[in-house]
Amino acid sequence: MTQRSAPPRVAFDLAGAIEFRFERLVVGALCAAELCQPDVIVMDASSSFPLYIQLFRSARTLERLDHIPILAALDDADSDSIARAIDAGADDCLTANLESPDSMARIRAADRRATSQPDRSTIRYADLTLDKTRLKVWQKGRNIPLTVLQMRLLEFLMTHPGEVFTRRQLLDQVWGKESTDEGAVTACISRIRRALGQGHGDGLIRSVRGAGYALDDDVRDASPPHPAPHSGAVFEL
Repeated sequence: MTQRSAPPRVAFDLAGAIEFRFERLVVGALCAAELCQPDVIVMDASSSFPLYIQLFRSARTLERLDHIPILAALDDADSDSIARAIDAGADDCLTANLESPDSMARIRAADRRATSQPDRSTIRYADLTLDKTRLKVWQKGRNIPLTVLQMRLLEFLMTHPGEVFTRRQLLDQVWGKESTDEGAVTACISRIRRALGQGHGDGLIRSVRGAGYALDDDVRDASPPHPAPHSGAVFEL
């Protein structure tokens, strides 16, 4: 916690949070945030401000953190520091003690904005994440190189999990109704499987004999866990 703030539990009880996590090390904080996916991250940037500018930028490059609001706790209301922190990736700045009504209101507002505006550009299924805006795919945090066509096919399957589609249907949906080469679907599926490390096995993309393909709805942990109560995290690094 910052030296200016109340004890952690007092501050977060005031914020209406039920649980929090406190990390001191840079690597530990980012890893913990990626793992526990808090509703809000508060970083104490009151000291070593240039270091935190880089940290805000780094946090925004991490795929599992890009949707979580990050608030910077600063020593004062210096407009230049606030602007630099927000430009670097922070969503808002706290310039008062963490337990102050202003800070609590900003934390609640950041959480409200995040939960009321779901990210429609990102699709998740099982261990896959597809960003339609940046045209990137990750599997367990690892970037998967796919062509635009392969990504479009994977996106269609990810938005219809468990549904079986014939090659003709996939051809119509992804290539367009004027396409007639159903072999292109087979080849594209094969390349996606190799990129996902499936080899010759079905893996996530399931072959249905005599019917077509589906994104397997029987994959363990395909559905996200039930959301935990609102949580916050204050990281001093």
